[in-house]
Parts: sequence; structure tokens; C-alpha cells
Amino acid sequence: PDRYYVVNKEGVVVPSQVINEKDKKTLQFVAKNIPSLGYSTFYLVKGRKNLKVNKKITPNSLTNDYYKMELGNGGITSLFDFTLNKEVIRTTKFSGGDVLTLEYTGNGAGEFTQMTRPQMRGVFDPNGNSRNEGYDITSSHISQWRITNDGNVFTEYENKTQFKHTQIIQKIKVYHHEKKIDFLVDMINWDGTQNREFRFALPINMDNAKIKYEVPLAIAEVGKTEMKEAPKGWSWGGTYDSKPETIHPREVLNYISSETQEFALTLATDVAVADWIDPTREAVDYPVLQGLLLASHKSCHGEGNWYHQTGNHHFKFSIKSHKPSDKASYQFGTSSNHPFRAVLKQPANKKGDLPSEMSFFNTSDDMVRISTIKKSEDDDHVIMRLVEMEGINKQTSVNLSKSFSELIKTNLIEEEQENMNQSGENIRVNIGNNAIETYKLTFK
Repeated sequence: PDRYYVVNKEGVVVPSQVINEKDKKTLQFVAKNIPSLGYSTFYLVKGRKNLKVNKKITPNSLTNDYYKMELGNGGITSLFDFTLNKEVIRTTKFSGGDVLTLEYTGNGAGEFTQMTRPQMRGVFDPNGNSRNEGYDITSSHISQWRITNDGNVFTEYENKTQFKHTQIIQKIKVYHHEKKIDFLVDMINWDGTQNREFRFALPINMDNAKIKYEVPLAIAEVGKTEMKEAPKGWSWGGTYDSKPETIHPREVLNYISSETQEFALTLATDVAVADWIDPTREAVDYPVLQGLLLASHKSCHGEGNWYHQTGNHHFKFSIKSHKPSDKASYQFGTSSNHPFRAVLKQPANKKGDLPSEMSFFNTSDDMVRISTIKKSEDDDHVIMRLVEMEGINKQTSVNLSKSFSELIKTNLIEEEQENMNQSGENIRVNIGNNAIETYKLTFK
């Protein structure tokens, strides 16, 4: 790979970088403006092309077109956004990307009547002997950051911290051609000690922030979109009496974000549970976006097993600061968790007739999501499902790469409801706020 560079379909050189992963060399390059639900073609050219990128790096700092970043114990100690002209994290207590370990004695299965909060103390056996070390955090250790990869696409820093029961490897990857920073957290040789919880933490420089996060087929906001009453119902410990707006952490899909009228910061996450409230004593009153990495707890069943989860674990988070925008947060969270698939064209006997770039399905509205394209359950036609993510009634259109002959609206289980009397390469539909609409397409 280090003997090649990359050009796009117009022959323009795009930034690329060779990385070493597990004794294997990989060529990573910048692919911009890829068509919706489609593809674009890039070409490998033998030789070398040195593209200039605007950056300045040291072992503990980096400056590019988007950010000025400083590293210290536990992670990022300063992150200044040039576009917003603002410091976007507040490190009076945590560093950006800190990893915490706390006591956790819950069972993780709904917690019956109340969520079990993590604690900073250790856990003791009946004889008064401590079974673990209690609270620890990477920023209480001396960090020795080193540059592990640097090129036209990104610069990556690495730090290793030894906790009592696992080694924490932190990697911070700053991209130079898009506004994005990745945090990679590896837990190595975790020994499965009982009643521990690990969290990733990112403190945000905001006061009175709105917290939003993606849920299935919608975007939720803390304190606004929850049920207004406790769920009630019976459990072993009584009734579920927690008011939904007080419950945290929460299950999220691709992202959680914090925003004010001034700016927003979106944390894309590949873990299922996130929080925004400082879980430690003397908690700060500004948002600390968190991803829950793992917890070693006992099953909720009286005779159940312990979930030790021994071994190595790997987690990924990405951040972007921007002007407040549900669209920006949603697109960043989704794209960060759905990387492109690169397909290397092999020599073949047959000649294809597809162009070098194409979109198969493309909506006119960025917040009308195409959630499903699949074969119909009952026949060989195509099912397409749309979801309105913004909470606004709207008219939208979907452009196709191939002409269809019939469009039929169905319900969620694909029972036909209405012939839309449309054909061609463009679908025009009205979709209600937060609606889920399903259509069957017939092709000639």
C-alpha cells in the first residue's frame, strides 16, 4: 500500500495514509460526497503523491483546521474549536476521554424499583476484607502519550494505564479532512472482579444544556419526551416508582448529544448505555457525556450466575462539536457507526454496465430516514420503509436508480392498503411527524 496513492473518478488525488494493524498494512483514504445508499469508485495509482495538510503536532498537542488539542493525564485537557471560536470541554474534574472504574452492586436487569447508582467505595466481604480497590480514574495516573500514526488523513496518540484489575489503552485519533475525533478504549486482561463498573467520560463546557439521544426511530430529549408518570407494575421489590425523567443512565442507539443555543457536541457511541450526569461524589453541575463500557454483576435471578466478562474488550467513541442541529447530530452519529465498505474490483470475464458512481435510493429530506429496503415477505417485489426523524409533517420524495411500475402503501406487516398511482423514478409522499411508512415497489 505504501507504493500507491488514490485518485477519485475524475482522477483527482485524494488524501491517503498507510496504517499498520496486526502486522498487516492497510491504505486508508478520504472518501467524500458518496451518493446516498450508493457507491463511488476510486483508483489505486502506483507511485507517490505528497499532499500537504495543515497541521502542527507534538507528543502532547495538535493543531489543524478544526481544533487545537492538548493532552494530559487521562486524555484531552483542552479542545479549542476554531469554527465556533470556543473551548468545548471543561476539565475542572475529568479529562476528555477519561476512563473510570467504580463499585456497582446492581443486576442490570431493570433494577426493579430504582436504578442502582455506582459508588466510589470498594466492596467488602463478610469478614471486612476489601474485594477490590474501589474508585480509580486514568487522570489520577501519569499519562505518557506517544504518536503511533501520523499522516495526511489522521494523527493518532496512545497512552497505557494500569488499573488493579485491567490495563487501559487509550487511543485518540484526530482527523484532518473532517471535523472528527475518535476515542478507542481497550481493556486488556480484565480479570472479572465482581461488582465493578467502567465508564468513558467526556466533560462538556456548557451550562443548562439540553441532552438528546437517538432511540429506535426517533430522537429523544431528557426532561421533555419521557412518559410523565412512573411506569408502575409489579416487581420483586415492589412497584416501578421512578419517574422516567429521573432515570439515568439510558439506552441509546448511535449517539448522545449536549447542546445550548451557542453550540452542541455530539458523542457517537458503539455501546448501548449512556449517561450525562457525573456519577462521582461532589458531582459537577455541567454535563459529562458517558458511555458505560461494562459491569461485572450478578444475574437478577436468586440462583443466577455472575457476569464476569473476563478477557479483552474494545470500545469506540467519536465526537464532533458544531452549531445546534438535530440533523448534524443524527448524521454524525449514524455515519460514525456505519463505516464505508471498500470493495476491491477483481478481474472478471463479464463486463458490467454500472457507472462509476450511483445512488440507488435518495431522499429529498435529510431527516426522512430510509430504514429498510428488502424483499417483500409474500412476493418478489421490493419493500421500502421511511421514518420521519425530526417531528415535522412534510412532503418528501425518493429518487430511484431504476424505474418502478407501481407503488403500494402497506402497513408494518406489509399488508397492502392503498395504491398510490405512481410510477417512474421518483416517489412523492406525505409523511407525518415521527411517522413510519411502508411501501411496496413493483418493477417491470
